[in-house]
Amino acid sequence: MLSGIRKHEFENIYPNFADSLESATIASAQVEEFKGIAMDAGAVAAMMTGSGSTVFALVAGMEQAAEVAWELGKTAPVTIITSFSDRGAEVSK
Repeated sequence: MLSGIRKHEFENIYPNFADSLESATIASAQVEEFKGIAMDAGAVAAMMTGSGSTVFALVAGMEQAAEVAWELGKTAPVTIITSFSDRGAEVSK
């Protein structure tokens, strides 16, 4: 999985995703709905973050990101598009 992240090889990243808390959350039905919307709109993977309540989706490019965000925006309260950074995380003062 780490090799896939470093090389931006999505096909080696998303098959390894799992979050056992998804089914235990009170918002399970809504989490599944948002994941389904994202996948139907072209995401290659979608899942809940940590213990919730955010759902994220991976896509192959910005065109797919815009489509997923558009579709999720019809139902989800907030949608945000982000991307990988070649430099990693940075903190500035």
